[in-house]
Amino acid sequence: MTAKISCHDYGFDCSFVLNEPIGMGVVRKIKEHFEKEHEIDYSEEAIIQMLVNKGHSKEEIRKRSEEHTSELQSPCNLVCRLLLEK
Repeated sequence: MTAKISCHDYGFDCSFVLNEPIGMGVVRKIKEHFEKEHEIDYSEEAIIQMLVNKGHSKEEIRKRSEEHTSELQSPCNLVCRLLLEK
């Protein structure tokens, strides 16, 4: 499932829109944007709650992140990443 979130949704005059697969990566990107552009330090839990209010479940957000992490840690992907880093 995809998360679509924009600053405009929360009353900011800002063109930031994030439309990506749900997961903790989305939470971190939103957190970084709010800190850098709006000087607001929301906790990850607060951002997760924003996504829950948009219809996502906490389990979905965390589960997708765990699936992605395990994919990245698979032996095949590890070898590919190491080769790309060279």
